[in-house]
Amino acid sequence: MKTTSFLVLLILANFITVTLYAQNYRVLQPGRTTQYIGSLGDLHAMQVDSVTISGTDTNYFLLKNLRQMDWSCYHLQGPSWMGDRVTIRPDGETSFYNIYDQSVTIKTRAALNEEWISYTETGLSFRASVSSVGVEDILGIIDSVKTISFQALNSEGQNIDHVVNNMNLILSKNYGLVKTLNFFNFPDFRFGFEMNRIDEFTLTGYNNPETGFQNLTWKQVHDHNIGDELHTISVESGVYDENYTENIATLLDKEIIGDTIVNTWENKTKYFIYIYDINTYFNATIDTIAVKITTDPDFDNLAGIAWQRGVTIIL
Repeated sequence: MKTTSFLVLLILANFITVTLYAQNYRVLQPGRTTQYIGSLGDLHAMQVDSVTISGTDTNYFLLKNLRQMDWSCYHLQGPSWMGDRVTIRPDGETSFYNIYDQSVTIKTRAALNEEWISYTETGLSFRASVSSVGVEDILGIIDSVKTISFQALNSEGQNIDHVVNNMNLILSKNYGLVKTLNFFNFPDFRFGFEMNRIDEFTLTGYNNPETGFQNLTWKQVHDHNIGDELHTISVESGVYDENYTENIATLLDKEIIGDTIVNTWENKTKYFIYIYDINTYFNATIDTIAVKITTDPDFDNLAGIAWQRGVTIIL
């Protein structure tokens, strides 16, 4: 009787374990804006802009990014660093898309040690597998997570070296991607500069509610206290001259009127003009200016979004 009871409990425990490993884990948080940081310290935001249904599939179109298209050409409304969209099927199979609209498939319901081919192109493919299932602290909250690893294969299906082999995808049961790749660049599309390459990105914050890192706003940049000093130096060089400016601004007064901040600064400025092999000119001024700071929607854009900068000077 004891042996039978033990076997029943063992079978039940195994069933619960398999069920836990095979249950669905989230990829997106459609109602939230999430922030991720790369290995070089570069920040990227992800947000679902729109949703469409195609048969039984759901397509989540992601926030547009400033995207480099040529050495000196940028698309202001280019695809997200995660790719243009994410497609999720009823069985949990999820597709991300790279610059060539090729899909990278992730099986969010896959069990521990389960394997599948996630990406294929001529002479190269990637085998994905669930390498671990456990719990992790996600910005102060404990949640169940599933880690997916990659292995590059050649045309014969043999393991080969590739930078993606050293990267992982981590899915949280309730909070989406804890660690991800920038699938727009998958498997290793590079262009222009070092940050435009395949990399791992780790969740560093989200809103609704605000947790972890939050987007820097224009008003936060100008959140000073009376007595604060700002020291700036600027240099402009020409063929025959050089302009050198030193400025010390001291905050004399700060007034908050509704959504507007008015900072009154004392500006002490020194100007040097060097005309090569001829002469040097020097001038100094002290004046007081008032700078009005309001919400700047362009600056307040999320990381990776094109914006324009500007302040209003009250003369």
